[in-house]
Amino acid sequence: MASRLFRYVILRLLLTIPMILFLLVFVFFIMRILPGDPAIAIAGTSASDAQLQAIRLKYGFDLPLTTQFLNFLSQALTGNFGNIIEGDKTVQQTIFAYMPNTIELAVAGIFLGAVLGILLGIVSAQTWSKKLAAVGYLVTQMGLSIPVFWIGLILQMVFGVYLRVLPVTDLIGNNVPAHVTGVYVLDSIITGNLAALEDSLSHLVLPALSIAIIYLAPTAAMTRANFRKVATEDFIVTQKAAGLSRLKIDFKYTMKNALLPVITLIGLQFAGLVSGAVLVESIYNINGIGTLLLTAITQRDFNLIQGTVIYIGIIVSLTSLVVDIIYSVVDPRVRH
Repeated sequence: MASRLFRYVILRLLLTIPMILFLLVFVFFIMRILPGDPAIAIAGTSASDAQLQAIRLKYGFDLPLTTQFLNFLSQALTGNFGNIIEGDKTVQQTIFAYMPNTIELAVAGIFLGAVLGILLGIVSAQTWSKKLAAVGYLVTQMGLSIPVFWIGLILQMVFGVYLRVLPVTDLIGNNVPAHVTGVYVLDSIITGNLAALEDSLSHLVLPALSIAIIYLAPTAAMTRANFRKVATEDFIVTQKAAGLSRLKIDFKYTMKNALLPVITLIGLQFAGLVSGAVLVESIYNINGIGTLLLTAITQRDFNLIQGTVIYIGIIVSLTSLVVDIIYSVVDPRVRH
């Protein structure tokens, strides 16, 4: 069993290599076929011809496209994407400064949404309480139809303005822990800074809850549908006929099989949230990777856009790999 799992993991790792190479090619050529002169976007429309030419020489825009691509590929494979346009920081340093906030927000939001969504889906799938099932179904449908920015603003108004019990901006206050990973909650635990841990958790509650409310709805809907489908399978009917308790059947047999597609959904949600958390980050004034990418696009920063998209692609690939590994552990048939 262990050897087959190991071979499966190695195979999946090897399959991510051509995916990342394709992403590198795609990002490079998409950036080059976009309309407009990148030199003008960097220097502004009032720049002189000499200034524009200097920028083209600095960033290599004057080189043949093949030469640009080979230079980009050789640098990208070593993690070097050059410097950002504004400032003297490298692209890698800039991304690593913004990425921990997005990771912290995404992990907290998806975890909370997955737990609540699975519980809500199981409750709404039950037949022993039609009223409880109806309430669960209603909450699921509401979550599917409410936009995340509206949820965020309501939570800020209720808990930040009226009740004044939770902060409504940023992921940390004055109690900043010593930098270890860049993730405030994790750094607070590692350094044993309880004041910073309390501060970071209180700041994390509202943005994570905003994400959880949105993402728990599809999780609950899929859990509900799969739970009811699996409950009609022959092996479940056999367990009922054997006299096993409903609780044992639901949690030992039905849930394990019903949650297989839900694992994939949660992985896709996390991957999508890493690149698409712009609204949540904007509402709560969080400097995350989504905000960084939006800023880079606005400034037409070629190096930063390319680096950010590629790092997001790597995270998505790794997330897909982790989901596949979990899937193969839960369902051994995948390894075959």
